[in-house]
Amino acid sequence: KIESEIRSKLSDSDFSLTSFLEKTKKTGIGLTNDWLSGDLSKSRSLVSSGIYNRFRTQLRLLKKEGLVNVMTDWEIYPQRIKTIEADNQFQVAHVFVQGFAKDMNLPESLPDGERQRKISAQKKKGYQEYWTFIRSNQAKTKKGILDGVCPNCGSVADNVSQSNKCVHCGTIYNSSRYDWVLTEITQPDEWGKN
Repeated sequence: KIESEIRSKLSDSDFSLTSFLEKTKKTGIGLTNDWLSGDLSKSRSLVSSGIYNRFRTQLRLLKKEGLVNVMTDWEIYPQRIKTIEADNQFQVAHVFVQGFAKDMNLPESLPDGERQRKISAQKKKGYQEYWTFIRSNQAKTKKGILDGVCPNCGSVADNVSQSNKCVHCGTIYNSSRYDWVLTEITQPDEWGKN
């Protein structure tokens, strides 16, 4: 019933709640892996320029302080769509996400073995966030970047990290014109304050 209500609200008969939440999870996995590697270029096509630049700034600030973020045993679970809205320009989906991880900032100069020892001694902690995804009101569910193709023309997305632009049709992958893009991550204590 919820899925059919969402399809109706979005005017998208191919919308699948299961597929959308799987896309949310894959976005989170990709973004977390790239964060931990210190290179966000692969995630650039999945997130807004705002998130991309904010995360790059945070990585630079950590490096400037001589720190590195270390996370192990992490899991991420998109739980449910909290709200979904559509107007004449955009569709907006707010997703409640729960995760678990051992997470700490450590000196970059610390040898790998010592890092592993310190992070292993940590307790796994849970966290909750609200993720906001946006796409154009004209967009419909079809294959996209997470499937390895341009969400507009369907060509192989072989230029994802370099220019974030399809070499065949010129589509900017994270424009939200054709597919969902993660635009905001909000902590529970900030949710609903705006």
